Amino acid sequence: RLALLPRPAIQVQEISLNDGSNNGPAVGALQASLQFWPLLFGEIRVATLTLDRLRLAIELSPEGKLIGGLPINPAIADEDEVPELRVANGSVLLRVQGRDRVEIISGVNASLNWAGASLTTTGSFTIGNKLANGTLMIADTAALAKGQRSALRIRLEAEPVRLAYEGGITFRDSSLQGEGSLSADGRSLREALALFGISVPSPTGFGRFSVKSTVSLRPIALTFTNLSLELDGNRADGGLNWKRDGNRSILQGTLASETVDLSIYQIPFRLTATAAREWDRRAVQTSAFESFDLDLRLSCGKLLIGKIEIGNAAITLAARSRLFTASISEAQFYGGTMRGNAAWNAAEATPSLKIDANLGNFDFERGLGGLAGFRRLEGKGSLTIAVTSRGKSAHEIASALSGK
Repeated sequence: RLALLPRPAIQVQEISLNDGSNNGPAVGALQASLQFWPLLFGEIRVATLTLDRLRLAIELSPEGKLIGGLPINPAIADEDEVPELRVANGSVLLRVQGRDRVEIISGVNASLNWAGASLTTTGSFTIGNKLANGTLMIADTAALAKGQRSALRIRLEAEPVRLAYEGGITFRDSSLQGEGSLSADGRSLREALALFGISVPSPTGFGRFSVKSTVSLRPIALTFTNLSLELDGNRADGGLNWKRDGNRSILQGTLASETVDLSIYQIPFRLTATAAREWDRRAVQTSAFESFDLDLRLSCGKLLIGKIEIGNAAITLAARSRLFTASISEAQFYGGTMRGNAAWNAAEATPSLKIDANLGNFDFERGLGGLAGFRRLEGKGSLTIAVTSRGKSAHEIASALSGK
């Protein structure tokens, strides 16, 4: 369709673009607005190019390499004058081979402007039922398309999170890599991670947060160094590494903090009911760890877990295939010392528990009161525990304890 008023424009409906892949981009309608004065002299110059209902199906390998769906043309930066490109009501389907989950980004409305090799993009979209808007600036699109490094700046704001990145990026061997500075904050880390298909291991907590770090992006992996993290009122410094292994998320890291309060989180080994007068009869929930592995080392001056207080603790937490292990080196425990380890195997039909611990010269009333709500012993003493059990709840475990 050709229109001359209010300004010259050409519109073409239902376009399929062949990019060499099995499922190339498609456009519901393409409209080119022409510059008026060059047209009088027999020259056609496009002012804006609008892609209405653009559909991209981007497919990645399990290693994070681009298989198809995102055409990149390095020659575009060589043009003296590139028209403004607009996307209206577009959608992007992101699929990783071997995974059933498909990420859908819908309602994409964006404007792309080139100034030589520099590209600036602003727009809005919906992901995970959350409306987001942001800007993206690439300093050298020609270098990026040729596998060379380009400066990159990203600003993203959605309902649960605000994110900013500034650094460099490389697109080489069909894989995205980058290094730079990252900052993020928001009212809910749980909702922010859910936007990217990542679930957290506790049904409680993971609320307000802020992150500042140097970040390194590699295929299916993120490394955070010089990390400063605030979460649910806790603050820690250190480093983290997150990566994908098939359908599993793996989080590894080392953190240090002055005070850590874990009372808000529902940890697998909760012992007492709300009233703290009997063993908890609720089944231990481990479904979040079916696709999540953890290897975390934490050192803190004071650790709070409910009514339990531990000082100068060095703790290792690990989870893999629903096997949970926790160990603590010598720490302060109500005037005495504590060390021990625990293993919980939830992959078995009836989960098993093994605990080895040594608590030396501690205050019985406060220590046993914090552990199990038992406050009928006074004085100081030592406690050595070597027990095993099976059960789906703290009540069943306590009923089936064996050992000494």
